[in-house]
Amino acid sequence: PRRYVEEEKPMALWFDLAGGSVTVPVVGSLGPEDLGGPPAARNEDVAIYVHRVARVTDVPERNDPLVAVDATFRVPPGKGHLRVGELLVLKGPGFDPQKAGQEMDRVKKARQKALPSAHRGLAHFASVRLSPRPDALSETLLPESAEDLLPLALDSDSVLPAGQARRGWLLFSLPEDSDLAKWRVGSLIFDDLSIPLSPEVVEEPLLSFTRLEMPDDGDEDFWSRVAEKVRELSARRAASGWKKPGAVPLRVVDPGLKAEVGPRLDPPGLTVAGARSLGELKDLETLRRRAQTLHWLPGKTPWAVRYAPEAVLTQGWGTESDLAALAEQVLNRSGLRTQRAVVELLDKGRQELARRAGLEEIQLERLPALGYRSADGTQRVLVSPFLEDLRSLQGLVSYHVETLEDSPQVEAELEVGLLVRSQKEDRNAQAGRMSGALAGGETEEPEEVALLETSLGLAGSSLDWIDVGFTQVPARGTVVYKAVLNGPEGRKITSDEDAPDATRVEVVGWYYRLEPPEGEYKRRFLLPAQTDITGVFLSLGINLPDLPPSALQVLEDARRKMRKAAPVPPDAFSGLRWYAHGLAGRFLGAQSAWERQTAQKLGLVAGRTTQARCLAVILSKDNGEGPLRAQMDLLAPFAQVHRAPDPRAERAFRILGGLAAAQLEAAALSPRSTGLWEIWSHCPPDTRLLFVADDNREAFLEQLQARSYPQRLVRYLEETDRYLLFPSSPGVVDGRVRWAWLEVDPETYDLRAVLDDETGGALVESLIGNLYEQATSYLVGAFVGIGASLWSVSAFSLELEDYDQIVKEAEAFARGLAKNFSVGNDYAGLPVGGLPSASVSLDRALTFSLDPKGVSFSNNMLGFGNGYQDGISYYFQNTQ
Repeated sequence: PRRYVEEEKPMALWFDLAGGSVTVPVVGSLGPEDLGGPPAARNEDVAIYVHRVARVTDVPERNDPLVAVDATFRVPPGKGHLRVGELLVLKGPGFDPQKAGQEMDRVKKARQKALPSAHRGLAHFASVRLSPRPDALSETLLPESAEDLLPLALDSDSVLPAGQARRGWLLFSLPEDSDLAKWRVGSLIFDDLSIPLSPEVVEEPLLSFTRLEMPDDGDEDFWSRVAEKVRELSARRAASGWKKPGAVPLRVVDPGLKAEVGPRLDPPGLTVAGARSLGELKDLETLRRRAQTLHWLPGKTPWAVRYAPEAVLTQGWGTESDLAALAEQVLNRSGLRTQRAVVELLDKGRQELARRAGLEEIQLERLPALGYRSADGTQRVLVSPFLEDLRSLQGLVSYHVETLEDSPQVEAELEVGLLVRSQKEDRNAQAGRMSGALAGGETEEPEEVALLETSLGLAGSSLDWIDVGFTQVPARGTVVYKAVLNGPEGRKITSDEDAPDATRVEVVGWYYRLEPPEGEYKRRFLLPAQTDITGVFLSLGINLPDLPPSALQVLEDARRKMRKAAPVPPDAFSGLRWYAHGLAGRFLGAQSAWERQTAQKLGLVAGRTTQARCLAVILSKDNGEGPLRAQMDLLAPFAQVHRAPDPRAERAFRILGGLAAAQLEAAALSPRSTGLWEIWSHCPPDTRLLFVADDNREAFLEQLQARSYPQRLVRYLEETDRYLLFPSSPGVVDGRVRWAWLEVDPETYDLRAVLDDETGGALVESLIGNLYEQATSYLVGAFVGIGASLWSVSAFSLELEDYDQIVKEAEAFARGLAKNFSVGNDYAGLPVGGLPSASVSLDRALTFSLDPKGVSFSNNMLGFGNGYQDGISYYFQNTQ
């Protein structure tokens, strides 16, 4: 737009990119490029502009001390292409101009002989590359060869096109112990050019990027690999808190209200501590020093990476494949090309690794390895988890190296969808139908319609949370429902073809199915009549790493710093993420602390090497007025135990871990949250826990049917194969009948609390207020306009202040339950009831009350009770 430029109106180029827009201001005029002043040297063939001279560090494949010269070369049109050649060099104190002049005369004559007479002169010397002899020049440094390594670097072979200006960095490696004050930027073409070196050391991010080379076999797989690499790099940048240069947060303005709804502000990534630590690992030696503080636990398949390098550094441990992936990234960032491989582990090596891990033995047969060529040209093989060269591991591993073309992919399948009916019905009729379903009446099963089906790599998922929201958008000439997923690997949205027509279906609920390699978790949720699907938001943690206190503090500080720097509250989507991620982070930090402390007390070696920790936070809000509901679901909270000094120690760890998790999740949400303990405290006073196992499950289910328990609840209890500790009467919380029980794996003693919506979690309702407005961003419905309120309520600490008290309460319950297992009881016998709210009649709970004597005695109870009591006794004997 020439006219706007001539009128000097402000302008910018605007790029609409996923994750936030980027603007580049338009400055200056249409005249010649402003290169910052007169050239440092000029003749009829070339003009040289030197913008900056300084020392730089941490440039891949280059040793310090290193000097970088930021220069622009302008070649007039019609002069032919040039090479950088000797246009810029470094001259030391011993530089001999007479010898240099003689050598350049020799070079010029040799170049002229190789060219037709019409092309003699400085121009066109790009056609012939004849360099001066280094031994004929005293204390003269030519640019390092770097153009093929660094995207913005130039060197002696770089071509300068005629009629154009080319700018870049020239790198010079100074001899060790050089006195910078005695060196100058000069030229072997322009004798008078002399620029002193600056003693300052600058960080130049553009010099830290390396060129990524990927073979193109001419098939579609090439672009799939490129897309995968882009997602990987994007995830790592997001985890480190990286922001696009020139990024401008999007502000959505409602045309009717003329009001801004706030910018987008992403919360810091879960693994921000690891991302910062990764940035400090510059080469193999710094990695080895850092690895001395990392713990190793055995995995299964070589190169089956489950934790990203940032996650490994955040939690402080990883498997041999995780550590190999960490080493791979460090080597690649230092400019070394690597090849994945495997080597055979010998018996002596297994013994050594078992000693390092604190295990009696390990079952590994092969280890991951990396082939690479070091800076001196030597071919090397790095073996993980030793992180030592193959040649130094004599007797531990075989010298036979098998290269890998393809590595195993460790992924989780995620499906998110709606529960719909094909015909519209009145909202009051829907409310009546839903009430009947909750009270146990039969109703037509809604149809499942998948909105998103995707595969998520466990390594990428370990970096941060995955967020899913629902929206209505115009498509196909109508309005459709879509799901939008944002995660470490990017954004995924329901396609137009898969989106159901909002005018033809009635959404009565939603579901998600998560299938990591070791299990499957499916949850179905029915929507209350006053809640629209666009008022539901899901944050999923898939394969979450541990979050020890040091990493939790780094995350806390990052959140506090970003909140302080935010000029205004962000949009509703950002507020939801800040709130949900904060709630989940509180639980994750508390559980990580408990597991680490308890494992140390009991002498255990624990860590999730082949079993992903998964949890969900669900936020929902009614249309119009109503509270924000936050619910946590511990899908797979259990840790793996690799070594225990006594079977009772592992049993105690699992039992107390489940009880502590139930307490911690409720506390992470709010002191007012409705979890297992809150529901049990609102049961009638004579409520007892029924022990339900395989041999008395049928009698138990018959009572549930006879008492008209909700069919969805009955079906769930029919399908589970775990032992149950089920209250004989439900609780009444805020006027609603609620069930909560404990499930125990009879083999491992893994214990979890379960609520009547089939989630292992707790619920809290916070009144945020009626701030309903029109649609903004991709969120519509009840969440719109609550960004400021969400921003306010998400300003909580990630550390639980009452952590010690919570742990004591879990221990007290475990001790009390152990005392109530006995042969003569038909049930566990531990009273769990209290007094419901005075405003609620006991009739609502007593309607569903079960007869403990009607549930026959389980023969499994004695064995289970003995195992439970042994584990709890061992715990208190060894931890107090």
